[in-house]
Amino acid sequence: MRNSPAAIVIQLLQSATGLVPVVLLWSATGRQRDGWVGVLVDLAFWTYVVLRPASIPLGWLATRWQVDERGIRFRHGVLDREEIDVRWDEVVSFDVSQPYLHRLFGCSAIRFGLGTSQKQAVRLDAVTSATRDRIVALAQQAQLGAPAPVDGVAPAVPVAGAVVAPPSPTPTPTPTEEIYRIRPRDHVLISLTYGSFVLFVPAVLSVLDQVGDWVPLPLPDLAAVRHWSPATQLGTGLAVLVASVAYGWLTTWLRYRGFRVLATPSGYLTSGGLLSRETRTVTTATVTGLKVTQNPLMRALGYGRVSLLTRDAGDQPMANLLFPLVRLRTLPAALGPALPVPAEVLHPTLRVSGPARVSVAAGALLLWAGLLALAHRVQPEWLPATGTALTVLVALLANAAWVVADTVPDRPVCYVRRGLLRVSHVEFATRAVHVVESSRGPFGRLTGTWSVVLHYHDGRVRRVRALGCSPVRQQRLSAPVLGSPALGPPVRA
Repeated sequence: MRNSPAAIVIQLLQSATGLVPVVLLWSATGRQRDGWVGVLVDLAFWTYVVLRPASIPLGWLATRWQVDERGIRFRHGVLDREEIDVRWDEVVSFDVSQPYLHRLFGCSAIRFGLGTSQKQAVRLDAVTSATRDRIVALAQQAQLGAPAPVDGVAPAVPVAGAVVAPPSPTPTPTPTEEIYRIRPRDHVLISLTYGSFVLFVPAVLSVLDQVGDWVPLPLPDLAAVRHWSPATQLGTGLAVLVASVAYGWLTTWLRYRGFRVLATPSGYLTSGGLLSRETRTVTTATVTGLKVTQNPLMRALGYGRVSLLTRDAGDQPMANLLFPLVRLRTLPAALGPALPVPAEVLHPTLRVSGPARVSVAAGALLLWAGLLALAHRVQPEWLPATGTALTVLVALLANAAWVVADTVPDRPVCYVRRGLLRVSHVEFATRAVHVVESSRGPFGRLTGTWSVVLHYHDGRVRRVRALGCSPVRQQRLSAPVLGSPALGPPVRA
């Protein structure tokens, strides 16, 4: 089968967003091009403008695929042909999305996440509603482990030593339970806790700057604000605050409208969105852990953002997001017994060791002082602004280095807590850890501690370093990978 012919129109419209800036730049610099440089620039421009739209119909003609009960076969490419065969049990995630252009033409985009380093996913750019429903049914049957019908007839099932056909080929509806649905107040809380409202003023200034290049606008003089009366300043501040909250609510509503999470026997199904309707199915067998993120406001209110750790991170930002905003005390009941709950969120007992605190604080202070001295030497007149930027930068680096890691007692699970202001709690199965590196320098030898680096998989291989680990904790972190809890400390060869 091929993608719907509407895929050609959709891709042409999408490519126009990249062509328009190129055309504007080429036309604006027309008088400045002369000689052989101008000839080369014109040649490159017209080659891009002609070949880019022409390659879309050729790509559509060269793309064929087949999805059945056995798996997915995908073939594409004009000059370099590529053919991919994937079984259903190798599909890590299954996404169905309907951006606004696809909805306009009655199509959907389907993505099969593979989670491999060489090929992350197989994508069907535009399929009709009937084809989408058939593929979704096949995916549900494969995830539940149910036999798929062949030629519309259900397979034979042995009963009491005989082989009889089931009375009806109609599949049993998949039992699902809604465990989360976003509420109107959640949009406001998300916009406040995510900080979306802060982007209102930069967005307005950017729009005014772009529009001002084409249309003269009577913009007020910002330097005259200090001469306004206190009532005018207060009223203006309140108006900007209300507009910022409304802007944050609007962006959140467009992104998470109708967002909900369904728990199925095989995993989780998330769906929602207005501009782009996204539906993502993740099986529990491919989930290796959970990640809970909290900024200072979330920590004060007792909320958190919960994401899944899987082999496939998806194409969209935060594709593995399970709960955009949830009260952490209700997290165990929402997840159920199928997935682990980050221990640090519920039992705050693990803390960064004293040597790790000293090393991070001393390193951050030395780095800040060195950069500040360099900035004062290079441009002393810009020192206030440069010093503020350097302070924020060093604080972010120190926040990323503030890490503690350990294993969870009585469970094959590793736990990592990162951050001092913006905290992320990550709990993942020990089978997701590929490599454990242990090292210590002069400060570690002096304090008897180790620096441990864990390599685990979250869509891609990630590294996290925990400073100041005691020898006992270092052995606990290394033992699950090495497969022997009785191993002693490393010895010099």
